[in-house]
Amino acid sequence: VACSLIVLGEVLVALFGDHTNASNMDVDDVIESYVDPAFVVFMIAMFSIITTLHLIIRHFPSTSLLKKVAWGSLGGAITGFQNYLKDSLTIFKATRKDGGPLPRMFFILFILAMTTGFAGLLCLSACMKRYDATYASAMFVVSF
Repeated sequence: VACSLIVLGEVLVALFGDHTNASNMDVDDVIESYVDPAFVVFMIAMFSIITTLHLIIRHFPSTSLLKKVAWGSLGGAITGFQNYLKDSLTIFKATRKDGGPLPRMFFILFILAMTTGFAGLLCLSACMKRYDATYASAMFVVSF
């Protein structure tokens, strides 16, 4: 089951993922991308999913299968915010090309990239403390 979910995720990314090269973007383009309606809907959906997973973890009994799935999925869902890393590197590259100082947005995105990556790995390790490591790592990859 986990293998087929990984394959399904890869197919979805291949079909619907952003494959554009950000080399011609400047700082204003990156900032503007965060108010794009499709991105706002994505962020609302992801925060809703993460909140739901958190509520399941807090309120369902420890023997619940749903709680096990929530623990397995939470770390990957949080770590999946790779847009922060990509956009901070795009801003870094654009400002180095122009020779200007790094804008505040770079530091905000860079801190968010580190925070989401670290928080996701903390959730993965918490899942591994409760469940089998093979299960935890497979669920992490599937939900990433």
